[in-house]
Amino acid sequence: MIQSNQSPYSIAEEMHPTDNRFLLFAENGTITVFCMENGRIAEVWQEKEQSVRVGDIYLGRVGHFAANIDAYYVEILKGISCFLPAEDVVSEKSGVRLHEGEEILVQIKKEAYKTKLAYATTKLEIAGKYAVVSDAAPAVYYSRKIGREEKERLKKFMEDNYPVSDMSFQILLRTAAAECHDLMQILGEIREHEKCLRRIMDSASHTYPLCRMYESASVLEFLFREGRIHGQTKIVTRDETLHERIDGLCRQYGFDPAEISVLYSDPNLPMTVLYGLQSRLREITEEKVWLPSGASLYIAPTEALHVIDVNTGKYTSKSCREETFLKINLEAAREIVFQIRARNLSGIILVDFINMKEENNATILLADLKKRLKQCSPPGVVVDITKLGLVEITREKKRPDIYSIKDKLIKIILR
Repeated sequence: MIQSNQSPYSIAEEMHPTDNRFLLFAENGTITVFCMENGRIAEVWQEKEQSVRVGDIYLGRVGHFAANIDAYYVEILKGISCFLPAEDVVSEKSGVRLHEGEEILVQIKKEAYKTKLAYATTKLEIAGKYAVVSDAAPAVYYSRKIGREEKERLKKFMEDNYPVSDMSFQILLRTAAAECHDLMQILGEIREHEKCLRRIMDSASHTYPLCRMYESASVLEFLFREGRIHGQTKIVTRDETLHERIDGLCRQYGFDPAEISVLYSDPNLPMTVLYGLQSRLREITEEKVWLPSGASLYIAPTEALHVIDVNTGKYTSKSCREETFLKINLEAAREIVFQIRARNLSGIILVDFINMKEENNATILLADLKKRLKQCSPPGVVVDITKLGLVEITREKKRPDIYSIKDKLIKIILR
């Protein structure tokens, strides 16, 4: 049966979920999270315990300089190295190169992917729910998503309680800070981050290299910290240890575990079957994607980029040709952004929409696409339209795409 901390709720309710669900699985030291929205897989995270992940800070040892990629090899753990771009090294700007064997603090910026090593930076930062504290020149910045009135309120609070003249680090106030009712909580978080960053920097001088100095938030902590969990969310797992961790995080972030944390324990109906994960996974891994109208997308990943083609398919309409193409393209744009997020596509993405003759229709389409891409995390950016009419999108890589973990996901679903 499905159990919460208070009472079970019906399978019928779960078969038609209207609220978001996070489905968690623990297999062989790896945590897998399926984010379900409106019954579809909207995002997937996989995290190995004790793995090198974005945000970790290491005291590493500089290896040789790779001139072909203008970066240093830096060993961060025994047998594990990362790339440190030369342009990122502070001393590089003064013309002083790092020496092989030199100890250096680095923070992971991008995870390792296939045969590529992780990328690191010397710019250290600690991120929390309300603020990000970094080892740059003292200053206060504000998220662009914060409105003018809220920004002024936060600015006055900071000037009254923590002026720049008293700071040792740079502070970025995140969007969640504008929603905080007790602003002293923000200041408390900033102080804690500063202590943590100062401790890391001070202890580096008497710590042996190849050591993790700071472990970034786990995927579970990340979901809570980034505001992905709210009162209408359900986090479902069949693993009792994970269930206990979820309960603890609920209490830490001010939620009632009984309202959010769910332990699934029906031996007759696997959780993967209840949520139809096998068919849902096909929706975000197969090349062809059908749209409700009968039109379709063709998504082809390559080594260098991703190509998405929009086809009219079975779509039929009595409207004029130009109006029909605009409707299909707008429908396609909505699904394309969903697929980019669900498949975690990054780098260069080329989209071949159906050609439209009216310039105003193209403007409407691009405006809609840009708006939707901004809502992704990380956001996608429309760079240009090529001479052949292809829309060029770029998106930063933060995690592996769906294709690189597909086989592992299938094993979890079929187990």
